[in-house]
Amino acid sequence: MKLQNLKLSNLKLKHQLLLLIFISITIVIFIQVIYYIRFQVIIRKYTNVYMQNSINQVEETIYTTLKTIYKSGLTIAYNKYTQLFLIDKPLNQDIDTQEEYYQYRLELSRYLTEMMRYIINSNENIKDIALVDPNERVFTFQSIISLNNYKHAINKLLKKTGHLKRYNWVHNDDILNTNNLKTYYFSLIIPIYSTLEELDNLEPLGTLVILCNTAVINQISQKSLITPNSSFIITDENGKIVSSSDSSLIGEIFNKNILVKLNKHSGIFISQYQGKKSLIQYKNISETNWKLISIIPWNELTSNITQLTFFVFIIGVIMLVLLSLTGYVFILNITRPVSQIINTIKDISVNNNIKQRIQVTTKNEIGLIAYEFNKMLDSIEKMTETILKHQSEIYEVKLAKSRAEFTALKSQINPHFLYNTLDCIRNLAFMYDAPEIVKIATSMANIFRYSIKGKEYVTLHEEIECINDYLKIMNIRFANKFNTQINIPEELFKAKILKMILQPIVENAIYHGLERKLGNGNLIISASAINDILQITIHDDGKGIPEDELSELLAQMEKEILSSYHNKNEETRSTGIINVHKRIKLYYGESYGLKIYSKLNEGTTVTIEIPLILDEQ
Repeated sequence: MKLQNLKLSNLKLKHQLLLLIFISITIVIFIQVIYYIRFQVIIRKYTNVYMQNSINQVEETIYTTLKTIYKSGLTIAYNKYTQLFLIDKPLNQDIDTQEEYYQYRLELSRYLTEMMRYIINSNENIKDIALVDPNERVFTFQSIISLNNYKHAINKLLKKTGHLKRYNWVHNDDILNTNNLKTYYFSLIIPIYSTLEELDNLEPLGTLVILCNTAVINQISQKSLITPNSSFIITDENGKIVSSSDSSLIGEIFNKNILVKLNKHSGIFISQYQGKKSLIQYKNISETNWKLISIIPWNELTSNITQLTFFVFIIGVIMLVLLSLTGYVFILNITRPVSQIINTIKDISVNNNIKQRIQVTTKNEIGLIAYEFNKMLDSIEKMTETILKHQSEIYEVKLAKSRAEFTALKSQINPHFLYNTLDCIRNLAFMYDAPEIVKIATSMANIFRYSIKGKEYVTLHEEIECINDYLKIMNIRFANKFNTQINIPEELFKAKILKMILQPIVENAIYHGLERKLGNGNLIISASAINDILQITIHDDGKGIPEDELSELLAQMEKEILSSYHNKNEETRSTGIINVHKRIKLYYGESYGLKIYSKLNEGTTVTIEIPLILDEQ
């Protein structure tokens, strides 16, 4: 019997409404908790991604810096006059007197001094350059590198590896204090072998030592801070801090408890740093065995989440109060008229007073029930008076029920290998003196890097840089068959445009216009702003497009359909142009897109029209 009373249909209307309000409040609280947990996970995920991107950017910058220093070293080491200076005797020179020999050595010294001066002045990472001959005589530009420094670095290197490699990075133990700022120094050591045809010697002619500092790397660390109290630290293989956003830490040994956890190539974990719970992410630089370490205090990482928690809590409390008040009002508006009806019915039943009527003034379904019930009482009263004359008639009262459904729809929005391969090709080409391949590999790497950038919009300057890389490849491919002019006002380089909308058009101009032209041609890229509209024009004086093919291409652009365009010779042209045209209309609207003018044997002009939006940064 008790179980039957617990059925929902057996509960009082008031209790059913209270249960409905309680379930609604529970659902709201549950959704808020799920939303908070999910948002917390997303924030931490994107923080990790942002930290990883920052570390990758710093690693790439350091790698580029070291690569530049290494190339400068090769420039010196394998210069003809450097090797003649280290040999210490003239080859195929008509030098008969001691005075002529001294003059010969003086000219070599002046040449090397100017070369070192130029390299040091053009690279702020390089502090000093020295040449050491087999007799351990040191020729240095700034006189910072001494023979003792050289021997110390060589002994340290031989103790570690047992031999000198093609190039060697050595960390110096000394920390020099310059302008009250600690600066960490490290050295690049390159053994110099002969490349002179007159000298057939497999032994090293000498050694090149380049002393470098981390001043520029310190600036990079300062710019890589994610939060106000975060830290960006670089340590050497011994755990000594070589660069830090806090310059006072340079030269100190990094936290040993954290160092023991940095045993992989990269990783992320939570640990105590300087007495604070912190999120720590690290990555190794294999070139130097340095470690890049990013540290963010946990309270700064979760500050936004804490604010969100408080905000969600306040919203939750407000919603609970509103739901409770709303439920209370609804319960009163529903149960009070029902109670009046029930009390009236009971009174009629007990006292047999059929003259009593229900006093309900509402106009809803309950008021309709009361009205119909009163009508029924009127009818009963009349039937009672005429019971001997007429058969009693039965009246039925129909009760209406309303149901409400709540539906919630949710939607979720949601190569490293190529770079390494191109870099390998570029290094091999450099070693085998193939400058064209070096240029092609470098330009290809730049284009790949640019094309897979996460952002959809770029500046016109970035897009032109990509076009310049592409034109470098095309000039090698076609042996400078065409001349290129870029006529763009300086202020328009800051204009924001869709990424990769110029390259397909430039490619069409070269392959379908200039390549088919007899003799040399011209490619002109220009830009102008008219009434807040940016116009970018690509003009070539190549073969041009036949009138019938141009008409069909323009028609396809209007339809934005590629399937019906079957001309194989123009398939690539139409695909690239129509894709660009569609992208512009999709992102900017129907008022923008491409305009094409072409005349056979005179050339083609493609004009891009998009809104003028300047990058304020």
